[in-house]
Amino acid sequence: MTAHYYISEKALLLVAQVLNWFTKEHLIAWFFGDTKRSRRIEVLLLRLVRKGKLIARKFGKRIVYIVPRLARNSNPQIEHGRGVTEGLVRFFISDRSAEIIPARKFNGFGVRPEWGMKVGDKIFLYEFCTKDNSARLGVLKTKINAYSKMNRIVIFIMDISRESVVEIIKKLKPEGSFMFTDYETFKSVPLGEQFTAPIYIWGDDLNVYPLRHEPTHQNPIW
Repeated sequence: MTAHYYISEKALLLVAQVLNWFTKEHLIAWFFGDTKRSRRIEVLLLRLVRKGKLIARKFGKRIVYIVPRLARNSNPQIEHGRGVTEGLVRFFISDRSAEIIPARKFNGFGVRPEWGMKVGDKIFLYEFCTKDNSARLGVLKTKINAYSKMNRIVIFIMDISRESVVEIIKKLKPEGSFMFTDYETFKSVPLGEQFTAPIYIWGDDLNVYPLRHEPTHQNPIW
């Protein structure tokens, strides 16, 4: 069982600054690598909302949070923001040596990922696509073209069926280090295994690979 140690208000706020819309489970996973209940985090969230340092919103049956400077109240923004956070938390706790690169660092490149991450000598960029985003083929093609000039590993997480992801890849015909997966499969991976789970479809050959090499899988990326 993971030991849940003491978390300060300052520490929680520092993490909240790098997240988009998040749930208490996102914070528990970030700090402890699991999703067991943390009374301390629940208390801190209530306190920080009362102080105005976090904004809380009801989204479906859940309460989501965000720092005031990033708040957008519409449901599409919250839906997208949760997907951005889900990816960041899952990848970071899979390798805590990673360096997170905020989206603003990519201004001027013609395309801006949700965030980037440097792991060892590799940099990968994260794109989360809602169902609506995934249907915008022209926008996706523009992004692929811009990313091709950056020569980075780009991971597209799409909130559509896996079969639909494959059909979109066939239409986009991306060449290079472009990996795709559906959101449900992405979230089904046990915490801590996001890099090594063989769930990512490589745009070049439509075969499935992990992002990081393991002896039992060939890997076109790492």
